[in-house]
Amino acid sequence: MFLSRYDGLTYIRINALDAFCLGLTERYQPTLEARPPLLAMGSGLGLTLLREPEPGERLLLERIAKPLSADLWALDPEALLRHSADPAEYQRIRAFLESAGDQTLPAACPVLKGAGLQLGPWAR
Repeated sequence: MFLSRYDGLTYIRINALDAFCLGLTERYQPTLEARPPLLAMGSGLGLTLLREPEPGERLLLERIAKPLSADLWALDPEALLRHSADPAEYQRIRAFLESAGDQTLPAACPVLKGAGLQLGPWAR
């Protein structure tokens, strides 16, 4: 007679979060899955999408850039300045641009530095 589908279960697999919840480890360090780069930054304000953005990535991208076509976007300097006034949002934008790109931020692109946004030579 069986009471559930788990009768006779001999082993279970425990991942890092399970071990933390069961008290088998003292701390939990989440692992981030490796993803291919989201965008390539061209000269000036151009962004070329290399893959379909996830919903969270799309929301942030829509806040700081304007779509020109399905896979080509342009950074919006006014939006970058507006959102960089809040330190937490500034850090979020900087982290997004650094992690989503296939390389470091180009010199001609807006570069987030120190307490604010420093615009490149194209902003004159």
